[in-house]
Amino acid sequence: MSSIIEFMTRNRRCLEGILAALLIALASVNVFSGLGTEKIYSWDEARHGVSACEMMESGNYIVHTFDYQPDYWNLKPVLSFYNNIIGMTLFGRNIFGFRFFSAVCYLSIAVLMYLFLRKEAGAAAALIGTATFATLPTNWVHSFRTGDPDATFMLFCFAAFVCLWYSVRKGWLLSLAAFFLGLAFLVKSFHVGVHGILALIFVVWHRKRYSWYDLLFAVIAGAAPVLIWAAFRFHADGLTFFQNMVLLDLLGRLESEGHSEIIKYLPWYEYFGTLNHYLLVIPLAITAGAVAAGLLLRGRKCFSSRQNTLGKWALFCFVFTFAAFSLCRIRLKWYIFPSLLYFSVAFGMLFRFTCRWLQEESKMKRSRIRLLVPSLIIVSSIVWVCFGEGKAIRNVVKLDVQTDVLTADHGGDAYRGMVFYSVDPAGKPQHPHQKFVLVMRFLDAKIALKSVEEYRNASDDALLLCRFEESKTERLRPLAEDFASRHSLKLIRYANGQALYQR
Repeated sequence: MSSIIEFMTRNRRCLEGILAALLIALASVNVFSGLGTEKIYSWDEARHGVSACEMMESGNYIVHTFDYQPDYWNLKPVLSFYNNIIGMTLFGRNIFGFRFFSAVCYLSIAVLMYLFLRKEAGAAAALIGTATFATLPTNWVHSFRTGDPDATFMLFCFAAFVCLWYSVRKGWLLSLAAFFLGLAFLVKSFHVGVHGILALIFVVWHRKRYSWYDLLFAVIAGAAPVLIWAAFRFHADGLTFFQNMVLLDLLGRLESEGHSEIIKYLPWYEYFGTLNHYLLVIPLAITAGAVAAGLLLRGRKCFSSRQNTLGKWALFCFVFTFAAFSLCRIRLKWYIFPSLLYFSVAFGMLFRFTCRWLQEESKMKRSRIRLLVPSLIIVSSIVWVCFGEGKAIRNVVKLDVQTDVLTADHGGDAYRGMVFYSVDPAGKPQHPHQKFVLVMRFLDAKIALKSVEEYRNASDDALLLCRFEESKTERLRPLAEDFASRHSLKLIRYANGQALYQR
């Protein structure tokens, strides 16, 4: 054992490689474990999935639909559905295929972050920064383990961030950064505006590093994918989609709305609640404490190197994104999740700074008290990463599995291609929850919005679905049995607020 430790000590690159491989392997376990069984979420995830399935059925990859009609409620551009389509093309129309590309985006960001930080600041920053990102508790909500478009959006935004940083040395990378931002627009529409403003601030600050043709080609590269999509979309249905995008997806999120007094005067307070909910105030406190201690004990000069400039820029991007989305009228918690990519970079850079600080103090043979502060920061950072990984493991162990009346026992193959009449407890036509509509798209099943009387008088081989508000099995059973008795139907099965009947 001692010989192995001695070998690794002498061969730092070997140790770094082993730790990096373990980190990526652990990240793979975090994101892929139970990916195909975790429950489907209605609204964003399910709605995107339904539209992606209908795109695959129709062959129309420009106009997305819901229930086979153009969707003017979900106003995201076309790339927001392609992540689902890619996965389902590779692995079939099922939950795993539906979410596969989101998981790939997570691993892609982790690898890119590691390589970026490794080149800019060394192994310590790369390992801790990447580990911070890989273990963020927010990763498992509305992003990398779901079929939402946010995972693809974050990948494009982070790729743009990296290209932008290197563009001061190679001007052509500014065009690549702009191109990634253009693709990000095609995923989540005007959400990219905040990241675009950050890019503009960076370019203005470093304006002397760019030539006029660097700026011109960047504008063309950023606008080209958006304009190409807009031309195809305009040809399909004119200005309707664009008008709704501006009125609802942009202005609707910016207009003021009545809030409590504390939200009115401190709009960022709400997102601080989000950070507190996911315990992200802990690494924020570590960061604030480390910066304060560094300024107090070492002075401003300790933060003046190029590597520390990257840390300051990443921290500014985090604060700016957090503040910008706090000013929006609608404050959904996942709006600030992309800002945590920048925070992970800043946290990795801070860890490198602290390691150098401890190393310098040790060489100067200072008192143990002088070594205590950087040591505490390093230990706290590592403990936070371990805690985050513990939360990731807990998420997998306590997975909330998808259960519905069709796929509960046998995966739903027995119902593939069937027609289902969908009603409410009163026997009137009612559309199923969006997550259940997605399950039916996976099974190539069709939904008929007709009453229970129409079902009883029909001559086809369809089955009837009734959606109840009660999801607990012990309370659902009497409701399902009473419905069967009142309408002279045979109850086949019931699960998760739904019951299935036949004549």
